[in-house]
Formats: sequence, structure tokens, C-alpha cells
Amino acid sequence: MVTDIKSLPEKISHKTADSFRLLDNQSITEYISGIGITGWLFNFLNVVLTREYGMEASEQSAVNFLIMFDVPSDSNADYELFGSDHEVFKIKGGSQHLADALYEQVKEQVVLNHKLVAVEENKTRDYNLTLENNRSVKILQAPYVLLTLPFTILRKIRFQVGMPAEKRRCIEEIGYGNSCKFVIGLDTKPWRKAGKQGYTFTDISFGCGWDSSQRQSDEKGSFTVFGGGHSGDNMLKKSKDELIKDFIPGLETIYPGSEKAYNGKQVKFCWVQNPFSGAAYSSFRKGQWSTLAGWEAVPVGNIYFAGEHVSRDFQGYMNGGAQTAREAAGLIAEKITKEG
Repeated sequence: MVTDIKSLPEKISHKTADSFRLLDNQSITEYISGIGITGWLFNFLNVVLTREYGMEASEQSAVNFLIMFDVPSDSNADYELFGSDHEVFKIKGGSQHLADALYEQVKEQVVLNHKLVAVEENKTRDYNLTLENNRSVKILQAPYVLLTLPFTILRKIRFQVGMPAEKRRCIEEIGYGNSCKFVIGLDTKPWRKAGKQGYTFTDISFGCGWDSSQRQSDEKGSFTVFGGGHSGDNMLKKSKDELIKDFIPGLETIYPGSEKAYNGKQVKFCWVQNPFSGAAYSSFRKGQWSTLAGWEAVPVGNIYFAGEHVSRDFQGYMNGGAQTAREAAGLIAEKITKEG
């Protein structure tokens, strides 16, 4: 694994594909079995990677697995499997406060309740944006456009703009996970009584979950079950009551007292049902790093792209949306300045 991790180029994209194509053309399960991993460790990694990316590990590129790890070194006595920057911060009151605070600064420029249905290049080389709401259709003209829509949604929009075939293929084919969350309300935190943090991977029913009330309450809590791939499909089709019957016994096995602590509250959210995303976050399928990666952020004329699906450093995270939008805005501002 260390040899393969070290063989990856600094920038993994279609431009550097020759150096890692053999790895990209293997799925995660093909790769880990190919290097001799079997038994409980194979099952563990299969659960971890399926939940991490929201797609069956047997469908994902092996590169998804290899980029997760830092290479151990003699100078690093306290080795951290996923590096030093795994998620450790929370926003008091929830992450929505970040978007709300940004909105307050620009709300006079924001028009809500309109759906983008078409982007077309016009005769002046500007762009006509067709927007719909419940009452009317509007066409706005814009010399520059920044699209932050996930590609799952962009595929459904009438996009009549000349672009390279590789860029269009990236938009049409890039993989996405189907992650679901099922949040279980508890009057106590049984994992704390067991001296644990609550971050759990298991071959018992729920597969993966964590304390989603960490740093919010010392007593009452919630445990989030995180599904993806086949488990995401299962969570989508089953009722909340059925999921409770599936998950609580497993939680009780690992953290005794969970069944008694369950307070009857639960929330289910599956991203495939969200009309503004149609999926969770991007996840490269086998063969896509060497063919599609690197095309995500490439502008088309004066149309720029941003979002977690465009970010290399923070794919799948809010950070990726913030980072790529800031970079795209900078490129637009620079171009406006040059063009006077």
C-alpha cells in the first residue's frame, strides 16, 4: 500500500493518468483482495469505504482508498491514519448558521424561489439564463456565470453552450454516492458510559454511526446511522419503525443501555430524495480518476464551476464548496479587470 500511495502523482487527473491508470482501473475490493487482505479486515474496509463515499466499494476506484492515508514515517511516532486534519470542529447551533450569516451580507442581491432550467449562449457571446418559479419564466442575461449546482442536477438542465466533449462527459458521468442518515434520539449516551466516543464501524445491522450530539449536551444525545451503497438503498425504502427494529438491537449489543435510552424520536434523510441534489456527494467510480478528474473546474467560455464535486482537497465536504467558489470568483474578478 505504501508503495502504491507513493506512486500517485501530486495532482491526480487525466493529465497524469499514465502513472496510476492500473490502480484506477481496479475497484477498492479488487485492490484490497489483490494485495492479500481477507477475512474480517476485508469486511471492515468494505464497510468503511462504502459508508465513507456512499457507494459500494466494489464500484469505486481503488484511488479513493489510497488517497485517504498519509504514508507513515519514522519521524511521526504518533501516526494518525487519516492525517491531522480530520473533522474536529462544530458550529454552535448547526452548520446552517454559516450559510445564514453569509446570506445576511448579500441578501439584497439574492433572488429566491427560482429554478434554473436552461443556459444558452446568445449572439453577443453572453448567456441567457432561463429561470422558472410557480408563476412565471424569466430570462436573465449575464456576461459571466458561476454554476455551483451538483452535476447530477446540471445534467437535467438544458445546456446549449459549446464545450469540449471531455468536459461534457465529466458532467454526465461523474459518480455520486447515495448516502442516507438516520438519527436516533436517546435520553442518555450509552457509549460514554462505556468510555467510548461513539464513532463506530461494525458488521452488525447499522454498519456505521457516530455521536451526532457531541459537544451539544452532556446527558441527552443522538446517534446517527450513516448508510451508503446497498445500505443506503435499504434505509431509503424502509420505514422509520422498521429501521429502529433493525438498528436498536445492534446498538444495544455494542453499547448496553441503548434500547432503554431510546426516546422514540428519529429523523431520516436520504439525499437521493433531495430535488436540489439528487444524490449525496461525488465519488469516483472505477476508471474515472484517469479519465474525468481534472475536468470538473475547467471553465466553458465565461461559465465557471464550483462545489464539493470540483474540489480536489475537500471533495464531499462544505470546505470544498467554499474553496472552489472563492477560487472561481477570483478568476472572474481577474478576467473582468483585464477586459476593462
